[in-house]
Amino acid sequence: MNDAAIASTLSRYPFQRMQGPTLVISLAEDRFGTYAGARYTAERIPSARFVGYAGGGHVWVGHHQEMTAETSPSSEQSPPELDDRTQAR
Repeated sequence: MNDAAIASTLSRYPFQRMQGPTLVISLAEDRFGTYAGARYTAERIPSARFVGYAGGGHVWVGHHQEMTAETSPSSEQSPPELDDRTQAR
């Protein structure tokens, strides 16, 4: 299967129709290039919150405690806001 060929034929997903709290996390230096897509997705889901870090790679090296805090039930915010931490790290 050719992922690039399939991806180029997909239609855009209607993210604005998604409901419920959504946390989108990505790291700018992820070599899979997930950061731009993650930010794009978070900006289009009404209840989404984006958390971005400059470093850590695909497996979020050095961010274990932060990821645990972000994904724990006590980290839920109402209403969630876009949170781009790339500049701060």
